[in-house]
Amino acid sequence: MTRARRLIAEILIVLAVAGLIAVIVTWPLAANFDTLIVGGGSAGDTTGYLWDLWNNVHYGIDFWGGGVQQHIGLPFGRTIVGSANLLLFFYTVPSAILGTLLPTIAAYNVMVLAGMALTGASMYLLIRWLGMGVAAAAWAGLAFQIFPYEFLRVTAHPPLAWLMFAPLLLMACIWWLQSPTWRRGIVMAAVTLFAWLSGPYFGSMALVAVSVTLIAGIVLITRASGGRTAIARLAEAIAALVVIVCIPLAIVLASSRGVAEQIVTRQKIELALYGAYLSDYVKPLPGQYLWSGIFGGDGETWQFASPGGERTVFLGWTVLILAAVGLVLAWRQRASLPRRPRIALALAIAIAIAMGIFSLASPYPIFGYEIPMPSSLIFDYLPFLRVYARFGLFVMACVLIMAATGLWLLIRGRSVTWRTSVIAAATILMVMELPTSMPIGTDVPILLDGRAPADVPTWQWLAAHAPEATAIETPAMPNELLDRQFLYGQLIHGHPLANGGLNEPGAPTDFGREFGNPMAGASATAYATAGIRYVVINPWAWAQVGMTPPKVTSPPPGFAVAAAFPDGSGVWRVTAPAGRAIAFPAQGWWDPQVIDGTTWRYMKDTAAYTAWAPQGGPVHVRFRAEGFVPGKPYILTIVTPAGGHLAFPINGARDISFRTTLPKGKSTFGLAASGTPAQQVGTADLRVVTIQVSKWVVS
Repeated sequence: MTRARRLIAEILIVLAVAGLIAVIVTWPLAANFDTLIVGGGSAGDTTGYLWDLWNNVHYGIDFWGGGVQQHIGLPFGRTIVGSANLLLFFYTVPSAILGTLLPTIAAYNVMVLAGMALTGASMYLLIRWLGMGVAAAAWAGLAFQIFPYEFLRVTAHPPLAWLMFAPLLLMACIWWLQSPTWRRGIVMAAVTLFAWLSGPYFGSMALVAVSVTLIAGIVLITRASGGRTAIARLAEAIAALVVIVCIPLAIVLASSRGVAEQIVTRQKIELALYGAYLSDYVKPLPGQYLWSGIFGGDGETWQFASPGGERTVFLGWTVLILAAVGLVLAWRQRASLPRRPRIALALAIAIAIAMGIFSLASPYPIFGYEIPMPSSLIFDYLPFLRVYARFGLFVMACVLIMAATGLWLLIRGRSVTWRTSVIAAATILMVMELPTSMPIGTDVPILLDGRAPADVPTWQWLAAHAPEATAIETPAMPNELLDRQFLYGQLIHGHPLANGGLNEPGAPTDFGREFGNPMAGASATAYATAGIRYVVINPWAWAQVGMTPPKVTSPPPGFAVAAAFPDGSGVWRVTAPAGRAIAFPAQGWWDPQVIDGTTWRYMKDTAAYTAWAPQGGPVHVRFRAEGFVPGKPYILTIVTPAGGHLAFPINGARDISFRTTLPKGKSTFGLAASGTPAQQVGTADLRVVTIQVSKWVVS
């Protein structure tokens, strides 16, 4: 067999074995490919990714700036960051292509299994390329495929489980260090771009890895060829990065800067919540077989706080011990060690340290002091990056180079018995301690009161009636869990939805907060004005938020029964006439409170109201306003969408009435309070307030 044929055969065998491993660890997924998903059973992130796949197939993908999804969050649509899809290009595009050929669940499962298989195969490629033999490469590939981070991502965030970028980038960095040329610099930049187009977290890790490589390059090239050559090679590599990565990335981020800041809200406290601690790298996780057998089945003796599992960065003691062995043996045998593995080890150590530092919680407690970590600086410029424990995956990739070196040097030149024993022991121990479960749990995507989504009567009815008509699932108050369930229903019935805000700042969330309960008096008119035709009542949804569902057969004024089912669910048709416009609180308001039957909201200093008008034209706005401190003068200033400035003195309670002109569609009123400073309501009530207003009536 020629060398080319042997290479092709090895590639096919590795891909087949990695795919088989993915099938085994997710069984019985492959036997139920269009009904089960890994980590299913609830309306979590996996449900959202299923909807995203379906949405991309049916409505296309925005890759630039800010876009609007016109089939959810109606009548406003849901604002999205289009460039976020571009930074997930190598996940979203293949999944959308598959979604045109396969059912949504089957396409999703192909992406999950492919991600797992290619993750393991890419690590095999790296170790094999380093010249460490098939056994060490296979062991490292298996470890990278089943380590805890990968299992977590497969069950919760499939795009973050496609880890091929890490071994490929390490190969490119090592290759450049071996012989720095402008061509190899371009390859390193191209793989960095691949990382960015696989995910912004991956791209950030790639920049860190390349930065460490360039620093190492200065040292190595200067020693070998002098400072002038080092500067030239460094300039070539940096130029490639600037042209291929930095400039395009800056343009992409700038295209959606305003939109991203508007809808993506992150708090700096998340750097502490979702950052790793050094102990996380060595503490086993509950459910891992080896450690459960030693410490007990529940694993309580080594549990730690890990919100959402985001601090899952355990490397495995088998991996760590082999890594230590690898470093010791490599040092002792450095004279006979080939140059490429020597460079790989040195670079892996440096990058692992850098990635470990970036992964740490910020601020990090050291000897009683709170020390800021690099993530704090990055957060100021890229606030959508908040989960820095994810950098631990690159630590694992680097440590596996060291561990594979240890395994390779342990068996090199030894007898068949010795090689077989060492490889078997290392593999068995690694398989027993790394996976958090075996197999990974699978389930249907969601169950709704024990029913599959396709069996929900209201969704079956919607699927057969007026598919272009907008529906609102109730209760529609902000609730991310319900929103994900309602969005999944769209896969069944296909109707445009008023739901879908997912608690993100914006008009759909504000509209649901104000008019999410159809039993409220103003809701019917608001729905009609917003172009909503159907109101869906599912008792399981009302029960989830602790509310009693309305009696479907007795709708309030403004609605008529369109369908009723024995389980208490049903669909109402909106019969109320549409109003001239609707208005509801946007940002800057405290939660509503009902006093003597009137709903009031307090503002602090500034706030906003959103208006929606099916047709532009003059309107009359009325509401009541009252200052927090009786007898104190306040001034309420209103900036209308038409640009008018209105000032209303308030001393006690008074009616506010004014006329203005609204444009067609969405517009915004700005409000400001002055005259008397904002005050805290009380020692037990931390709200800081000025003026409270009642609901606006727009006619």
